[in-house]
Amino acid sequence: MSIRTRNESKNRKSVNTEKKARTYVTLSIGNELYAIDVMKVNTVSGLCEIRPVPNSKDFMKGVITVQDMIVPVIDMRKRFNLADTGVTKRTSIAIVSVKNRLIGLLVDAVSDVMDLEEMSVQDTPHFNNEIDEDCIEGISRVNDRLVVILNTDKIVSIDEIEKLSSEIND
Repeated sequence: MSIRTRNESKNRKSVNTEKKARTYVTLSIGNELYAIDVMKVNTVSGLCEIRPVPNSKDFMKGVITVQDMIVPVIDMRKRFNLADTGVTKRTSIAIVSVKNRLIGLLVDAVSDVMDLEEMSVQDTPHFNNEIDEDCIEGISRVNDRLVVILNTDKIVSIDEIEKLSSEIND
């Protein structure tokens, strides 16, 4: 498995023998490393003021304003039923596209941008009850760590997005 930074990927000449790779943004949530397709990531920011939305689901942290748009923020620790460890200086919000809508993902840290060869991504094993298996696209190994690749379109359901939108607009 080959890992390259985004700049290295741009500078390499395309050769027919080169294996297909996709570029991901890696995120830390708890002790695990997750990855999201870079094409789904709009921007990444440090922690800013998050305004709570009354009567929303427990994983709905609140809303922020990004480029004059109101963006809901999901606490990924709560979404994955992980213990809350508090906010640190590395806590970040990744603004991602979820079903053609911008959603903020509150994570412990945004780590890196890397290429993963498609052949290195394995199907999802069905053993973790804490995380909805539908939102996991696959798993890869980077050095000695596992990287869980997330499908942003399945982090929240269509019903949850519609409910979030109606709560924000009320």
